[in-house]
Amino acid sequence: SHYPALNDMVQLGDQALENEKRRRSIMIFSEATFIGLGLIFGLWFINRSYKNLVEAERVKKNFLLAISHELKSPIASIKLAFESLRRLQNPNQRVDEIISHGFTETNRLHRLVDNVLLATRLDAGYLPEIESFDLIERTNDIVKNFRTQFPNASINLQSNKKEIIKKTDRLAFDIILKNIIENAIKYSKDPATINVRLNSELSGVTLAVSDKGIGIPEEERSKIFNRFYRIGEENLRNTKGTGIGLYLVKELVEQTHGTISVNSNNNSTGTTFTVEWSQKMR
Repeated sequence: SHYPALNDMVQLGDQALENEKRRRSIMIFSEATFIGLGLIFGLWFINRSYKNLVEAERVKKNFLLAISHELKSPIASIKLAFESLRRLQNPNQRVDEIISHGFTETNRLHRLVDNVLLATRLDAGYLPEIESFDLIERTNDIVKNFRTQFPNASINLQSNKKEIIKKTDRLAFDIILKNIIENAIKYSKDPATINVRLNSELSGVTLAVSDKGIGIPEEERSKIFNRFYRIGEENLRNTKGTGIGLYLVKELVEQTHGTISVNSNNNSTGTTFTVEWSQKMR
């Protein structure tokens, strides 16, 4: 008479196990569904954020390119106006001072716009334009322009050759030389003394620009080629600049298969920037 009751207990136990199994299956399925939906939403959110980031970067580059091109036109017009005023016969001293100052600032703004435009091109993937030209002739032209802009500065050019004909990127060479010379003038006491040396050997071409300025602390030399980096505190700084010039120099030196180094002069006064290109210079 006890067996029916025992069977009922067994059936109840089987039913409880079945219910527990079903409950756990539903729980596992719910958790898996929740995790799956979470992963899908996470991937969607990451993809959306990435697309927004790419779009924002594209808009920023387009803006920089547009504003740079828009600025170049009025700068060229202002520069032409100052050049025309400079050619006038017998301008009085005050007018001549105004013209010289305006001409210097226009050139500085022009170099700044070129730097911003070039930095944008480097981010987008810079493609060097290779052509054959005389590095000595080009260096001499750049040095002459700086002598005109900074009449108090003494800028000397030396070379072991009368001409150095190479195939490379003219724009890159110009930006490298201009930014190093401008940096040397900027951090030199007036009147600045700058020595530019361009030599050609069997091993390659060497460009060295030395100044007698305030120098660069050794602990700062590894940082000066970082984008936007400038030595010292911004609110205490007296020199103008954006911190992009030496960044461009390093990037373009590497683009043209060269290396750059910076060292203190032997007398511990001033700095020498040395760019070395092998025969594979392009």
